[in-house]
Amino acid sequence: GDGRRLAGLWVVAEQSSALELGSGFGRALSDASGDFELLLPPGTYTLRVREAGSTGEESALAPAALEEVVLAAGGRIANLDLVLTRGATLEGSVRRKDGSAVFGAKLWIAPTGPPVESDPLGESGRLGRFRFTGVPAGSWMVTASEGKSVAQWQQVELESGATRTL
Repeated sequence: GDGRRLAGLWVVAEQSSALELGSGFGRALSDASGDFELLLPPGTYTLRVREAGSTGEESALAPAALEEVVLAAGGRIANLDLVLTRGATLEGSVRRKDGSAVFGAKLWIAPTGPPVESDPLGESGRLGRFRFTGVPAGSWMVTASEGKSVAQWQQVELESGATRTL
């Protein structure tokens, strides 16, 4: 990042362990000076930050996370820096072998390396098209599924601020 403090970002805290007591969840929107405040019970949290709304493809920011943030009883955590970077845009279309577009195909993205469970990134729209902004830069594996049919995983390299078309 360039060190600017950003307003209008969602900061979400999730308790790291389901075994910990308390509500374990909170969210706040950063104010005009980039500050935020979360009221949480004691516990260990993962903080995630992302844009509250899209501001255009070239300025979409990749989400960031800070793990294992410990909050003691009566404690306060201040001066945390959550650094966002400009994300990449991933776009393309999903088609069957006969060339017809697939509406509603689920798109999956996972980091290269050992398999991890994940939720779909989203779905293809009209004419099988998809477009996702704010995807973190790096090496990713991408696939699409329609019902029980799953396309072969494809490796893609995404660069910060760039658009990659599949």
